[in-house]
Amino acid sequence: MYPRDRDPYRDWSPCDRSEAWRDGDRDGCRRYDDDRDSSDRAYDNWRNGGNFQDPEPDKRFS
Repeated sequence: MYPRDRDPYRDWSPCDRSEAWRDGDRDGCRRYDDDRDSSDRAYDNWRNGGNFQDPEPDKRFS
């Protein structure tokens, strides 16, 4: 079972996200997706010579 009360980015696997979706945890899935997207943007920013920081304010890696 996926850890509903923990930090989704650090604790959920893609399988956990699928299970959460099946169980109807749309908020948890949205947070997982937002965290993943924020991490991807931060990584792209870092690869382009910036800090590991999401250029979009109010995201996890901002």
